[in-house]
This record gives sequence, C-alpha cells and structure tokens, in this order.
Amino acid sequence: MDTRKIKIESINFTHDEQGEREAHVGLSNGETVKIAACYEGWEQYNATVDSKFVAINVAARVNGWLHGGEEPYVEDLIR
Repeated sequence: MDTRKIKIESINFTHDEQGEREAHVGLSNGETVKIAACYEGWEQYNATVDSKFVAINVAARVNGWLHGGEEPYVEDLIR
C-alpha cells in the first residue's frame, strides 16, 4: 500500500488500568496504532507495518510523555 494515502486523523493520550500511558493514533484507513513505553523507548502495536510507519513521527514525539513527561503538542501531525 502507498503510505502517502494513509492520513493521521486523531491522536489520543490514554492510561490503562494500571496507569500506564499510551498514545492511540487513529488513521484514515480505519486502523488505530497504539504506542506504549518500552524501556527508554517506545513500541507500536495493534496495526499493520504500513500504519505503524505512518505513526512513527507521533511515537518519537510522545516518547517523553510515555515516560512521565508533559503532554507534547501533536496537532501539527494530524492531517
């Protein structure tokens, strides 16, 4: 698939039952990429490789928040 056709429609900051932070990236293809903290970095799951590729900039931007930092500005990533 041509990843240029997949657009980010929403980015939501969430907490699971244990209080762990996740970012959920809603895409125009109907998938939601979930981004969670993993050691000092992050991991993406719940989506295809193409969708995770589209959301990689979001993952890089929210990494600090996933590890306890302030919520970052991400509105400019939504297209």
